[in-house]
Amino acid sequence: MSAPTSPRAVVDAYVAAMNAGPPGAGALAELFAEDAVYAEPFSALGRSQTTHAGIVAIRAFIRESAGNKPPDMRIALDRVDVDGERIRAEWTCTAELFGGPMRGYDVYIIRAGKIARLDTTLTERPPLFAAGEDA
Repeated sequence: MSAPTSPRAVVDAYVAAMNAGPPGAGALAELFAEDAVYAEPFSALGRSQTTHAGIVAIRAFIRESAGNKPPDMRIALDRVDVDGERIRAEWTCTAELFGGPMRGYDVYIIRAGKIARLDTTLTERPPLFAAGEDA
């Protein structure tokens, strides 16, 4: 399979790799540029962002998180807006373990068919993650 080139194709490949679970980790990492930046809320259960800079750090995070995903976890794209190299993708993530859906959006910057920057924001945490949340 050839590498995706259009920004939308990169996002679709990202979601497909995420939905593949641990076997998709390699394909997921290949979507990022060498000097990419990925800011995500999952390392701190959505309370703050953790930033991974460079492909080595991003690969390490992907490898670590791939083993922690519930086997039935699925991501569905709810809306995708493309503005040149910038894409905003709203998504819903489900898994029985979560006790309800997790929702959020990603903002991608795609350059030369690779993710140069990815910022993930949670807008709705499932009960599993909200239980330990500070009031």
